[in-house]
Amino acid sequence: PAEEAAWRKLMRAAVRCGSVDVLDPELDTLLHDPHLHAIVSACHRSIDAWKEEHRDATGTLSLSRDEIVFLGTGSALPSKYRNVSGIYVKSHDAAGKPFGFLLDCGEGSLGQLYRRCGSGIQEVLSTLKIAFISHMHADHHLGLIRILLWRAKYTDEPLHVFAPMKFKAWLEEYCRLQPLQYTYKYCGELTGDLHDTVQGAVGLSSVVAVPVIHCKDSFAFVLQHATQGWKLVFSGDTRPCERLWVEGKDADILIHEATFNTELVEDAALKKHSTVGEAVDVGRRMGARHTILNHFSQRYPKIPDFDNNRMEEEGGDIRCGSVTISFDLMCVPLRLLGCLPLLLPALSAIIAEIEEAKKVKPPPPDQALPVFTYSLSHALHLHAAQHPFAGKRRDIK
Repeated sequence: PAEEAAWRKLMRAAVRCGSVDVLDPELDTLLHDPHLHAIVSACHRSIDAWKEEHRDATGTLSLSRDEIVFLGTGSALPSKYRNVSGIYVKSHDAAGKPFGFLLDCGEGSLGQLYRRCGSGIQEVLSTLKIAFISHMHADHHLGLIRILLWRAKYTDEPLHVFAPMKFKAWLEEYCRLQPLQYTYKYCGELTGDLHDTVQGAVGLSSVVAVPVIHCKDSFAFVLQHATQGWKLVFSGDTRPCERLWVEGKDADILIHEATFNTELVEDAALKKHSTVGEAVDVGRRMGARHTILNHFSQRYPKIPDFDNNRMEEEGGDIRCGSVTISFDLMCVPLRLLGCLPLLLPALSAIIAEIEEAKKVKPPPPDQALPVFTYSLSHALHLHAAQHPFAGKRRDIK
């Protein structure tokens, strides 16, 4: 029973990562798949070995209670598996009080936060202090107004917004229709210490906005925590940028866009994005301890073409296991960043098996109606189970 519970926990993690709903009978089928069993068992052994090896670690991240939640990991438009860009970072100040900040906020970010936190959304929004917007493409900022409106239900404190200049006009125009609680500061002026009022409210000691190679007024952000000392670099959208790897030197965490597969260098250059290989190379040049690839083209709806060993050969002295990829609703405790790449083989296999299991074969003509009835009730069951009042619903017949 304990082993089965562990299996279910990991599989539901994969389901959340893939934003796919699956019922217990489907999990039962997967539980007895010998190929999947071997992959997941190897994953458990690797994680146990990693935890034993790092049991007495005392580094910057090993004792941290902070975590990163990926609200959207796709580009341009939402898909079945990946919403558009958005990252929520939960941290703690010197007194141990929680606070949060956003790194971009694409449309649907509030829904993703609610899906992740449920009834805890009130605490998340009331302790949300800052939003950093990297550039003016809609898939990176369109969800912020909805966040501001809902946040106003729980706190009167304004949200500090650091964004490109044109975003100020966007917010002011909306305020003509409905008031919003925020303060605005041009992100290009972030060159180190935060403004006094912001610094007093959060645990960040330094934020640097780095101009990058994308559209006009595009920035990456290099953030450092005041007491825990961790250094996080968020690339936004960009081509490989020397200024970024210089400013982010020796970062603990690099979150870098990897819109295209490694072989599509010309496409990436044309659209001013990075490939998987280029993003890994930026992490190597920066000396980042952990690199998380993000912002994938929706042509790669599940998992892009990623081979850590091949990237290590192409990129040079990349430390094995330091690079991984992000999924929607993936929650990453900073103290466990090192074992994150070890989950990738199991998550990849589980998501693939779930998709295969959900494919319905065309029924024989005489069974068409029963199969259709089952599929419809199955869909209604999923819809009702996701409803906020699911616990009070009557059984669907």
